[in-house]
Amino acid sequence: MLLLSSIQSRARQAAVWLNRPIVRRIAMIVAAAIFVVGLVLAIRDFPRSISDLRLTPLLLSLLVGVPATMLLLAADFVLQARFAGAKVTFRRALEITLVGNAANMLPLPAGAAVRLAAMKGYGGTFRKGAYSVAAFSALLLGIGLLYSGTWLSFGFDPWSGMVLIGAGSATLVAGCVLFFLFAAEKSARLLAIGLLIKVLQVLVSAVRIQWCFEAIGVPATHGQSAVFVVASMIGTLIWIVPGGIGIREVISAALAPMVGLAPSDGFLSATISRVLMLIAGVPIALVIVWLEARQERRAKLAGKFSITESVKGPMG
Repeated sequence: MLLLSSIQSRARQAAVWLNRPIVRRIAMIVAAAIFVVGLVLAIRDFPRSISDLRLTPLLLSLLVGVPATMLLLAADFVLQARFAGAKVTFRRALEITLVGNAANMLPLPAGAAVRLAAMKGYGGTFRKGAYSVAAFSALLLGIGLLYSGTWLSFGFDPWSGMVLIGAGSATLVAGCVLFFLFAAEKSARLLAIGLLIKVLQVLVSAVRIQWCFEAIGVPATHGQSAVFVVASMIGTLIWIVPGGIGIREVISAALAPMVGLAPSDGFLSATISRVLMLIAGVPIALVIVWLEARQERRAKLAGKFSITESVKGPMG
């Protein structure tokens, strides 16, 4: 309750500001700056020489995997907003997702506050927004645990895999229950679309992880890479650590021996994945700033044209 109260308090303060165009542009610029700082720190602590990495899988992850992840996160936020009774466009959802990801690297609980503020600003409520974040987080974690557990159970460690499958099933059911209890729009179709997006997020995450292993010269199979999906999900959900930095890497290192890989390789692949997300965040943020500025200029020009025509009147 204390955590929820803290999130709601910050979200109320942010809601007033986030719908102002100038504030939104500043937020995107700040987000880009945060990504740059995080990138510099990640590269500084990188345990290998950058020149040792393989270029093709890096580019695939950066140019295909990361954009796909961002688009899926934005689509997911559109559904989260509908859960809370808010209507958010896909483009606005992409902007909120990017700012929220950058805010996750700030002290607790900035990322959640950004998302709740956006839902409130577009017609939702803080209470519904909080339940929305909880429900969709449970759906993602549940599917991630099921996916990782299935591969772990059939190919590597059956007992550990069954534990993950059990935990994933319980978490997934909890997310569905939260949806039907608290969603403003209790639609089976909305839940089905949400589940599909979550499945796609998990699949894209597994492919990105596999590309990161290939980038460091480790020929990991998709089954091995899929086991590490759970590390990504848990790292994202632990808000107390900014950006989940270190959490994902440590869990990946712990999981690596279960699938026949070295802990250092698991740690390194997670680090590369985080670095690529930081790299992609900068240009995406700057493009959104440019689009916002261009849209505002067009709106001002349209307003001036409208005023001029009304002054001239029908006879010119």
